[in-house]
Amino acid sequence: WRYNIFFKKESYRNHILKKLLKKNLKISSWHPRLDLFYNTNNRNYPVSNYLSNRILNIWINDEINKTYLNKIVKIISKEKLQLKLS
Repeated sequence: WRYNIFFKKESYRNHILKKLLKKNLKISSWHPRLDLFYNTNNRNYPVSNYLSNRILNIWINDEINKTYLNKIVKIISKEKLQLKLS
């Protein structure tokens, strides 16, 4: 129901997320922390926190086709290249 992409830096993910959201594409950055599933007061889950800060979800359902996915990939590739150049 979603395809996950992980970015090296949270700032890269945030930049690309904003660009995709402006185009009304079905994406998100939602990734639940582990403490939401386990009754614990300890919120120190380094791996879970790392992933949640770098994830980009492309939502997949019966409405999604190859053209739509290619559009997303093209935008991500373009923005990623611009981030490397800046």
